[in-house]
Amino acid sequence: MPCELNREAGCELTVMTEPELASVLQDEGRRVVEHRGRYWTTQKGGFFTPVHALARLRAEEISLPRSWGWGYRAALADEDASLASGSVPVHLLSDLDSYGEARLNRERRRNLRRCHEQVEIRRVEDPELLAQQGYDVFASAMKRVGYWKPLSPARYRERRLRRAADPRWMILAGLVDGRLNGYFEAYAVDGVMYTQDLHVATDAMLSGIATGLWFEMLMTAARSGQVREVCLGLHAPEVPNLGSVKAGLGSHVVRVPARTYMHPPLGAFLAARQPATYYRLTGSGPYSQDAGTP
Repeated sequence: MPCELNREAGCELTVMTEPELASVLQDEGRRVVEHRGRYWTTQKGGFFTPVHALARLRAEEISLPRSWGWGYRAALADEDASLASGSVPVHLLSDLDSYGEARLNRERRRNLRRCHEQVEIRRVEDPELLAQQGYDVFASAMKRVGYWKPLSPARYRERRLRRAADPRWMILAGLVDGRLNGYFEAYAVDGVMYTQDLHVATDAMLSGIATGLWFEMLMTAARSGQVREVCLGLHAPEVPNLGSVKAGLGSHVVRVPARTYMHPPLGAFLAARQPATYYRLTGSGPYSQDAGTP
């Protein structure tokens, strides 16, 4: 049956401030630094981005936060958009006031109907649900996509217990016959929801659970009245199937104007050898021609 998350007090969305998000990421073990009044974290071992990736910064707030870094990227405020040297290429969902099933394409609507027939979707309020049943779901998903995060069962349990007990995380679970078969994590900061980890057990894929979790998470943002846009992740043009799923949910690829810098030798290497990575870090390169504009 459909999950009416907006009618459950326990599913109220918490919207953090930027300093609160910085604290959450530090609890996750991420390196966070404060620079010119904003909070930054490192990607790829020395490439800096704001913890609030779509915060529109003024140009004077943007520079390399630490001398040992090899690059940075930050979205620009509208007033300084003309100073852009790159972009943040993201899947973005806006116009949330009108969001609903009508925004899904035919395939996503069909999957959602299937999900409503087979899957119960609810917010995770008992951390033990993920601690006890989540690792099997995680391992199944990683095996299916051919990517294994180096996370032991003990480390997995520790992280899931921490996140599930923290109301700043929105975690939705999909259960089939009372057993966990998928879960989706997200958080919101200053009017933007960022979707994070979605893991679905391979045996449950045909139930439409992935579409159901996506849709209910997006509806949670829409119903909150506190979110103006949802970031469904960075654009990955080399994985067109993933882009098709996100487009089918009603999102668009947007290139948000940004100030970017990368140490020249490394930038030249990445642009030539790993153009998709270079594109995600800077919004530049051959893949940038495939993305939209704000």
